[in-house]
Amino acid sequence: MYYLVYISTATKLLIEEELRGILIASRKKNIAKGISGLLLYSEGVFIELLEGDKMEVILAYKKIEIDRGHTNLIILSTGESSERLLSEWCMGYTTENTTSNQKMPGYINPSTLNLADADSENPAIIALKTFIDDHHL
Repeated sequence: MYYLVYISTATKLLIEEELRGILIASRKKNIAKGISGLLLYSEGVFIELLEGDKMEVILAYKKIEIDRGHTNLIILSTGESSERLLSEWCMGYTTENTTSNQKMPGYINPSTLNLADADSENPAIIALKTFIDDHHL
């Protein structure tokens, strides 16, 4: 299973409605391509883990590179893992209405995200945990 983790800066601070739109559109595209992973957003910064077939993950990242909603993209880690780190694609962010988001398919509250069972040596998991800690999610 190929994985890629990148971090980027949003070109503008996003409101909840825009974040929901990203969640719905990205989840649909990624599920159709067999991609799982996690997109986290906090204070104008994205970090995303994409995993699946290598070509599908690379193509998904290439589309992100030309998306005008991102700037300063940096690939933090790529590699192979013996199994998926996450079973589906989901997105986490916090807003005033986090409880209403809980009902949305694919939304995950970052404060309830448990990566403790994941491979603690995997660079992708380390990057996600560091982002969560640094942004107090």
